[in-house]
Amino acid sequence: MCGLTKEAEQLWEYVSNHWQDFILLIVKTKTMVV
Repeated sequence: MCGLTKEAEQLWEYVSNHWQDFILLIVKTKTMVV
């Protein structure tokens, strides 16, 4: 339980730091598909 919480925190920290990269990646993927 504690380990899961720690992993979730690390994941959230990573996402909050790199969300702009994820959005760019999604936009590029959608553009390529369409």
